Amino acid sequence: MLTPIDIQNHVLKSTMGGYNKKETDDFIESIQASYEQLYKENSDLKKKITTLSEGIQYYKQMEGTLQKTLVLAEQTASETLETSKTAAAQVEKESRAKAEVMLREAKSRADGLVADAQEKANKLTRESEERAATLKKESEETAAALKKESEEKAETLTRESERKAETVTREAEEKAETVTREAEEKARKVVSVIGDSTFMHSGLTGLLEMVYNPPPTGHIVVVVDNSTTAMTGQQENPGTGRKLDHTPTNAVSIERVAEAIGIQNVRVFNPVREGAQIKEFIAEKMKTNELTLVVLRQTCILAAAQLAKRKA
Repeated sequence: MLTPIDIQNHVLKSTMGGYNKKETDDFIESIQASYEQLYKENSDLKKKITTLSEGIQYYKQMEGTLQKTLVLAEQTASETLETSKTAAAQVEKESRAKAEVMLREAKSRADGLVADAQEKANKLTRESEERAATLKKESEETAAALKKESEEKAETLTRESERKAETVTREAEEKAETVTREAEEKARKVVSVIGDSTFMHSGLTGLLEMVYNPPPTGHIVVVVDNSTTAMTGQQENPGTGRKLDHTPTNAVSIERVAEAIGIQNVRVFNPVREGAQIKEFIAEKMKTNELTLVVLRQTCILAAAQLAKRKA
């Protein structure tokens, strides 16, 4: 049980936030317990006083000394009760005052913490908004720079691609022209050689095609006219002037047929006597883009012998 001196000498510990809440609560609980005990004792004492008061009537007849003792005891009890009540009231008053002070301090502290937290939250919000605005601006500037750089790079690549394409196209065109010239040169060096009987049987259609669709580099067709079909046994053909039974008939002139279908350059040579002229003529025509027909006419020796034998 706490005494008034204990209450008077007790010092509550304080912290940065005020009095220690737990210690204060424990102290108040101790005061309450002491007060309850004191109240109970006072109640018991009142009962005893009542008992004594009732017994006074019985003991009035007792000696004066006992009466004085009882009176003194009653006074002492009254003083004790009054003192206890006063101390308890004082303790309760002080405890309530301290509790109110602690409550106000706690509330003030809480309000301060709330205000600080709100201020910090507002500050963080402002900083976040400012940071977000800065990041957005930086992102927009970066995006614009990247877009500009990409456009410039794309434009550069486009120009380079166009230059490369032009270069490749020019080189391809030049190469194509070169290949075409080379092909034309090679084409001019090609001379077709055909026999007179084959010419009659299948060469005319090719010649007609070259007249109808002239080769861009021109062409030289050499017809070797030996006045027979030597490859299959010296049969007659439309150019010999004889039928298959060797009787006379109309002879088809190779050079006249060529001129008739529109060939401008037609020459007839004897390959035995005019070899140099043949070479010169063919070399000259190979330099042009003209269609030329050369007839090399010389009767086959074997065919001539057979013809002479039949005439004899």
